[in-house]
Amino acid sequence: MPTIHLSIPDTLYEKLRQKSDEMGIQITDLVKLYINNGLKEDSIKGNNREADEILLYIEAKLSKLDAVVLDLTRRVRQLEEEELKDVETEIIKND
Repeated sequence: MPTIHLSIPDTLYEKLRQKSDEMGIQITDLVKLYINNGLKEDSIKGNNREADEILLYIEAKLSKLDAVVLDLTRRVRQLEEEELKDVETEIIKND
């Protein structure tokens, strides 16, 4: 198994010692636990960043679609009004 040697301040070592004593484990196991938790958290943050990017992309697409729908709705109303005017004009001519 690979080995890592760390130089840490005495105050940090004391905090690690106290925490390991509280948990009933060795300092090296506590350090491994902290490293694993940090790596998992980074992985989760990485996934969150990816999810945020996907969400931004979807929001941008939704905004574009919303603009298209509004434009199409406006055009349909405009066509309906023109058609209504044509029908009214035709009815007036026939009377």
